[in-house]
This record gives sequence, C-alpha cells and structure tokens, in this order.
Amino acid sequence: MKSVVKANAASLPISAPVTAQLYRIAQEAVHNAIEHGAAREVLIQLTVGNRDMLLTVQDDGQGFEAKTNGHGMGLRIMRYRAQCIGGLCEVHTSPNKGTIVSCRVPLEAQPSLSTML
Repeated sequence: MKSVVKANAASLPISAPVTAQLYRIAQEAVHNAIEHGAAREVLIQLTVGNRDMLLTVQDDGQGFEAKTNGHGMGLRIMRYRAQCIGGLCEVHTSPNKGTIVSCRVPLEAQPSLSTML
C-alpha cells in the first residue's frame, strides 16, 4: 500500500488534545481504508486556513453504500472525536469510488471536558 502525507502546518502550535484527536481520526480513517475498503493508496492532508484547519484522509478503496454502512462504530467515534475539539467530521463515499474523511477544526478550538485521549 502507498501512503502520502502532506501538511502545511509545520510551525503552527496545535494543542496536545487537538493533536491527539486529529491523530486518532486519521488512524481510524486509514484503518478503515485498509481493512474495509481494500485501498491501495491513502492520501493524508492537513491544511491550515485563516480560521480553521482541515484534516483529509482520501483512499482509492472500494467505498461503501453510505445509507447502509455509514453509521459504523469507527465512523461514529471519528465524529465524536471531532466534536470534542469543536470540529466537524464528514465522510463522503460511494461504492467503487473510494472514501474521503474530512475533519474541519477551528484554530481556536478548545477541547471539551469530556475529551477522549
């Protein structure tokens, strides 16, 4: 499997809780791509704008039918992790077209007291 990681946030100070949650979201998305999507290539990107940062994990796997399989435990956990740091996680997929997991987090995000680590 081929992996590509791109980031434009090398010098941006990101809090430890936000970093931990983004790492776990990326980890789950890559796991799903390999385990369930049979992906051959995964692209992980972290981009920073003026107000927010965006983590994107895109794979070339088999995708899934969002209406039937879009509510699995892994997807719920990724969404929960994003909410804990003030963000939003979305999954875009379709059969045989791969999957894109996007997590947008405000730069001033402060984790809630219930943050999972």
